[in-house]
Parts: sequence; structure tokens; C-alpha cells
Amino acid sequence: MKLYITTVGRRKGGESKTIGIYFLSEWTEPMGFTVNSLVQFIPEPGGAQFRLCNENIRSYSELYQNTEALGGVLVHTKMFKYNIYPWLGVSGKVMDSTGLALGDKLIARFYHGLVHLRKIPKIPAGQVKVIFNWRISGQWMLEYGFTKEAVLTVDAQPGSITCLLQPNGIERTAELVKYARANSLHLIQVGDANPPSIIPLIEIHPSRFAKAGFAPDEPLLATCDHGRLVLTKIDFKALGFPTA
Repeated sequence: MKLYITTVGRRKGGESKTIGIYFLSEWTEPMGFTVNSLVQFIPEPGGAQFRLCNENIRSYSELYQNTEALGGVLVHTKMFKYNIYPWLGVSGKVMDSTGLALGDKLIARFYHGLVHLRKIPKIPAGQVKVIFNWRISGQWMLEYGFTKEAVLTVDAQPGSITCLLQPNGIERTAELVKYARANSLHLIQVGDANPPSIIPLIEIHPSRFAKAGFAPDEPLLATCDHGRLVLTKIDFKALGFPTA
């Protein structure tokens, strides 16, 4: 399954009130969206879809009219200077039919020739990622306090895992060990993803995943604010993705 998180934003140099969806993903090209591909953007309540139109186009004018009838527009994938992936984006009045607002977080689900986007509701300020296993790393974690050797408690409950940063954790080891045992928590330390780099690595024990009811390699939503990282299941049906 190919997933990507993006945010409704404003294009640099665009009108101050113009919002849009702009993203570059490692999955764009493998899913058929190569540079200069013709793409149909169709807005939907709470999201949208990009459909590849490079093949079997009998009439451009007919495609344009059909797209317009669906409230959409035709766009092309682009490759800008310094980018390594093709860029998909759209902005302007066509966004009105999505019901999306500046700052909304979206999850993009890739199929060959198709990208479905849906709004992720009730996301707090901070970072949102999709993870696929019990090893979580990335430079983005540093700004939220998850630095190398930081100490965390890990609480697994049905449907979620919560990691909390413990200030002065090394100095408080004896206290935290007692606290973790009393509350059925795991105590872990942030490691280094690629020694001797500074990129943090959190390794959650597989038993915590089992306790939360997460399957191996199941895609999970990771929401992060300062000192707090929460993993939850992605309810694709509730988000409005097609079930077939």
C-alpha cells in the first residue's frame, strides 16, 4: 500500500487567499505519474482525486468537457528545479468543492494512475506521518524533543500506542523503572538511526504492537507534538476511501 501525508497550503508567489494541494512523493512516478503527464483533478467532499489521462484519449475537448462537468480541471505533472520527484498540484476555485481549508492534513492513497486524497480529521498541531513498522525515525522528530538518549514511556492500549518523553530520564532511571512497572508501561531510550548521525530512532517492542492490536507491517498514523508521539490505526472506510 502506497500512502503519503500532505497539507493544504499556498503556493509560493501565488495569491494570498489561494489555497491548493501540492505534493511530491516517491510514489508519484512509479504509479504512472511521470513528468508532463496529463492528469484529471476531480474535487470531492473532504478530499479529491488525481486521475492519469495519458492513455486512450479519443478527444481532448471531450475529456475537458467531461472533467468540467465533474467540477474538475486538467493539470500536468511537473518537475521543478532541485526536485527529485514529479510534482502534482492544483489550486484556485476548483478547491471550493472539496470543503478543504488552509492547513488541513490529507492522506494520499496511491494506485496505478490514481491518487485518492482524504482529509484526516481532528489532527492537533504538530507532525503527522504514516509508519509501517515498530521502528520510527526521521530528522523531523528532533524538533519535538525526541533526541538521542532521551527516555520515553510507552503505553499500549487497544487501538493506540502513546510514547511520552520523560524529562531528565537518565537521572531518574530508578524512579521511572518503578513507575513503568506499576503502570504496565515499557521504558525505552531514543537511539540513533545511522550511527554516528543525529537522526533519532524509536524502536517499540513488538509486544506493544500486539497489545494494541496492530498487525505486523500494518500502516499506522503517527501524530507528534512536543514530547508526545501517538500511533493509531488508519480507518480507511471512515475517511471515505473506496472499500473495493
